[in-house]
Amino acid sequence: LAKTQESVFRRELLTKPRSSLSEAALLDELRSGTPAREIAAIWTLQERNEAMASPPALLEDLLVKCLRSKEPDVRAEAAGALPLVSTTTESLLEISDALKDRHDRVRIAAASSLSHFAGHEDESQAIQDLTDALQDDVRLVVLNAAKSLTKFGPAAEPALKKLLQRLRRSFNECNTDESHTILWAMRSITGDTEKRLREFFGETDSEYLQQALELLEAIQDSA
Repeated sequence: LAKTQESVFRRELLTKPRSSLSEAALLDELRSGTPAREIAAIWTLQERNEAMASPPALLEDLLVKCLRSKEPDVRAEAAGALPLVSTTTESLLEISDALKDRHDRVRIAAASSLSHFAGHEDESQAIQDLTDALQDDVRLVVLNAAKSLTKFGPAAEPALKKLLQRLRRSFNECNTDESHTILWAMRSITGDTEKRLREFFGETDSEYLQQALELLEAIQDSA
């Protein structure tokens, strides 16, 4: 903003209601707008998604263009919106690439978006990408990845080892919220959560095992 004076709160974006914007004008903003207009257009697209007359392939292409923007805020918004208009294999691959973005806000959005590919013919790719994201150093990426994995149910079984490893790390860092989310994800993936915990922690990590079992019981009681 300091360099470009760009903002989604600029007067010209606020004085005219976005609801009155024609679909053609909205697409033009996605094609060639400033970063602020691209973000505003993506928000409007998400609101109107089901009412849009444009072919999904066109909307997919425009959002993919935004995913390749130089601006991380634009990329983050595009990563969140893309699966709402398209869940093609191409869209999955684009979001998978966004999960490796150097800006954490883009990875956070991508980790959440991959949940839309549960049941997709290439869901194993989404599960693998989310599993890799569990090693991210940014906590919100990890939390969103764990939450997304719950949508895949038993198909996400390959992620259990990484979830257990991240659970141990969350105990080390005394991060109760992360521990809770990971155990909740495990419970959504397997019916043998307690058995998996006992196998992973065993007798050598008895303190962590007890902590995990108590937290698991609390989650089950609140379900």
